[in-house]
Amino acid sequence: MSEPNAERRGKIAALGAHVVDPVGEDLEAVVSGLTGGDGVDVFHDAAGAGAALRSGLANLAPGGRVILQSGHEGPFEIQPNEIMMGEFELLGSLGYRPEEFDGVIGCMSAGEYDTNGWVEVMKLDDAVEAIHRLRAGAGTKILLRVG
Repeated sequence: MSEPNAERRGKIAALGAHVVDPVGEDLEAVVSGLTGGDGVDVFHDAAGAGAALRSGLANLAPGGRVILQSGHEGPFEIQPNEIMMGEFELLGSLGYRPEEFDGVIGCMSAGEYDTNGWVEVMKLDDAVEAIHRLRAGAGTKILLRVG
């Protein structure tokens, strides 16, 4: 997992993931070392940042898949030859369908996902504050509780 925010890196590492600081570490060297130089088979862009997408493409194995699952606020220049020569697959995934929310909420309620340490609970009245916190890079996920 590549994550520039130290707070988020700590929470992700506590869940057992191998975490890399893409600002302070050489992400390409880390990925190369972990994959024997092959690169990753799948890259999920959950950042919505051009730099993250660029680094994901640079570390993708031939025939790999890029899944865009975060909105980008600005344009991103794609080099078609890079995709063609690498035989990459580019897939968009919005992930906001009601059945997807229902499935995740059901798994969380059943205890299949341990939310301790990475899901913060705030009141629905604090939704604007929650959005500002997340946009500022604070926290990981915020659950807004009604009532």
